[in-house]
Amino acid sequence: MKTWMIVALAIIFMGGVIYLGGQAVDLDSPTTSSSPGASIETSGNGTSPETSEPDLILLKSWEGTGIITTEPFTISSQPWAINWINVPEVMDGQPIGILQIMVYRADQPNILVALAANTQADEVNTSYVYETGIFFLTINAANTSWKVYVFEPQ
Repeated sequence: MKTWMIVALAIIFMGGVIYLGGQAVDLDSPTTSSSPGASIETSGNGTSPETSEPDLILLKSWEGTGIITTEPFTISSQPWAINWINVPEVMDGQPIGILQIMVYRADQPNILVALAANTQADEVNTSYVYETGIFFLTINAANTSWKVYVFEPQ
């Protein structure tokens, strides 16, 4: 891993704050709001193109070490963002954990809308989904600690 990436991750985890679309989110104590084939874009630096992204607000958040299916949540505008933090276990200097985040519509639970994450890397990243409706996530993880945040445009 490049030195600048290690430094950036250390700053994020030590400071406990990640910045996305004009909103600062405390990763140590995120808040969850109860308010209510897709194209998907992944941004390697945690932000989307400045010209097309409105300000985002935190809608839902989850964290864990295993597999969960989230409760349904409503997205009324797009694009919306799925931000994740993956911290895999390491063996002999290599990550051995995996994180997968799958997006489904509540009314079509057997049809994958988007694969938002499929990674073994120790990383912070964001995927964007360009659909509206009622969705849920299936988070599949092994040998890793993760945090997942859903943001919706204001």
